[in-house]
Amino acid sequence: MLNDTGIALVDSTDKRTLTPLEAMRYSLAALFGGLAVVAAVHRWAGVPLATAFLVYLACAYLVVALSWAALEPRTYRIAMGFHHAFIYAFLALVVVLVLMQEGFRPLPDWALTVVLCASGACYSVAGVCGFRNFIKWGRGGYRRVAPPPTDAPTC
Repeated sequence: MLNDTGIALVDSTDKRTLTPLEAMRYSLAALFGGLAVVAAVHRWAGVPLATAFLVYLACAYLVVALSWAALEPRTYRIAMGFHHAFIYAFLALVVVLVLMQEGFRPLPDWALTVVLCASGACYSVAGVCGFRNFIKWGRGGYRRVAPPPTDAPTC
């Protein structure tokens, strides 16, 4: 929607979304910056390389999926809704485990299975939303529309 001077008006109810350039920057920063973090924690903190790469892959997936899902308000709301559902389920599981367990013992296998299944289900939705927006961007779906030319004289 444009006003009389050709400046785009934004509805105040719409949340700000990312541009494809911002999503690309976040994705590349997560991918390349994460490799530097993997090397650093392996060298100086003594974390095994396989463990560091597994954590890196999970974090990079989340950053890339959520940044590309944030191109449209609808897909952002869907992805964040499933993210919040996972957080609530995880907190409920922690409460159940605290009430069930006596002392400080490792998490039971069934709890780890529940967390992994819930995270896979919830964050795959963000991945699908992000992938759809990425494909739409690749097909030219997020091109900027140039404002109409003005009749003002140039100096």
